[in-house]
Amino acid sequence: MNHRDVRKTNCMKINSKTWNQYSIRTIFSDQRAFSLKGVALLVALFIFSSCTSPLPDGLPEEISTRGECSICHGSSDNAAPPRSLSGSDLTTDIAVGAHQIHLTGGAIRAALPCESCHTVPATVDQPGHQDPSPAEIIWSALASSNGSTPTWDRTNARCSSVYCHGSSLSGGIVTSPAWTVVDSSQTACGSCHGTPPPPPHETNNQCYTCHSGTVTMSGEINILSSQHINGFIESSDNPHPTGWADATIHGYAFFDAPEGCKTCHGSDLGGGTSGLSCDSCHAGGESWRTDCTYCHGGLDNTSGAPPYGLLGQTSVSIKAVGAHTAHLMESPSHTAWDCTVCHVVPSAWDDAGHMDGVTGAELMFTPPSGTGAVYSSSTATCSSLYCHGNGRTVSGSVLWTSSTNLSCVSCHGYYTNYGSLSGEHSKHLEEAVRCSSCHQTIINSSNIIINKTAHINAVRDVSLSSGVYYPSTRSCSINDCHGSESW
Repeated sequence: MNHRDVRKTNCMKINSKTWNQYSIRTIFSDQRAFSLKGVALLVALFIFSSCTSPLPDGLPEEISTRGECSICHGSSDNAAPPRSLSGSDLTTDIAVGAHQIHLTGGAIRAALPCESCHTVPATVDQPGHQDPSPAEIIWSALASSNGSTPTWDRTNARCSSVYCHGSSLSGGIVTSPAWTVVDSSQTACGSCHGTPPPPPHETNNQCYTCHSGTVTMSGEINILSSQHINGFIESSDNPHPTGWADATIHGYAFFDAPEGCKTCHGSDLGGGTSGLSCDSCHAGGESWRTDCTYCHGGLDNTSGAPPYGLLGQTSVSIKAVGAHTAHLMESPSHTAWDCTVCHVVPSAWDDAGHMDGVTGAELMFTPPSGTGAVYSSSTATCSSLYCHGNGRTVSGSVLWTSSTNLSCVSCHGYYTNYGSLSGEHSKHLEEAVRCSSCHQTIINSSNIIINKTAHINAVRDVSLSSGVYYPSTRSCSINDCHGSESW
């Protein structure tokens, strides 16, 4: 075997193994018969030729092309570490670090090419490639955008003044990221720029209103648009996304953060710096400011009570809708109740406490609910109620999202369930004395409520069909039934 055959054999071995796995002993393991002088000669030939001379049996083509960079570093996915030249796959190793975060892309940008930070050789023997470690950082135009002057501090493993990490923006809290920290702490919104950036940037934190091509309404980066971290500040001529005029689009955004609208339209939404008043688009001009049904309600009545909910909900099973209609509309047992029974009702949309950023409307119970009534949002249940109680105590409870029609026995006893009633109710009902005999101004003999105003009014209305009732002594005198009796 001559020297050329040896070199051919060993280059083929390199093709199937990682460069740094080879030693002189491995490469020349089959050449033990060579003299020390012969071995030295072979080593010299190998080092200085690097298998790249024009000899017919030189470096195999797949090693000499850029597509096989991963033979020495990287993996089958791409040529960036891991694996490093020393075989490391730890991101805490500076030779590995955040290579893959950049090369594979993520939630804030599509994948970057190796050229963003390095000069990429066309072949393994290109000048400047196989020179002493570490690899040189050659910043790209993107990294230097907007006047940025990026630097790499190998001692502290940090990049700084890099456009990609917010050097030309303001308000960012991690603009000099650590190369060996590979988690979401350095790529979250706020790392490179404020959310929103400080003045003179607008204080609106709904980024999509001015950067609709970059950020979606849900706050996620639109990776496919390639408008994020691209060297430019991409703002929309129309700061609102397509379809913004639809109430289900801008209306819901307004519910979530009305202060954001004031940034451009003014504190009173009269136009502000945009010059466009909200009144100019809404039918009736300023009427939307005091008409509750512009935002909720309007399906079953004009009170403003849902349905519709703020997001268009109509089902009773949804808390935003619930039993509003059952309370706001007259029923067989009560008159129509006003919203003030359970809520503080604003006179205009911007009244203090109305759109305050708190999820769910606050409940402020008044009679006939009872001032001690409580609503649990987690169970959608009202409790400690007078209006759903037995008429004696404020102990009633009811499921707000129930669609079951209520009857007399839902709140207090009746002919078949009178154990919870006060005094001598049970004795009278056992003897088939009808409710109308003692409450004739409230209910008739057919057990129909005839005076809904006096029913569920926190007052015990007793009106005998025969005889007299004395409230102070809780006694009655009924000649047709019995003499004077204490209740």
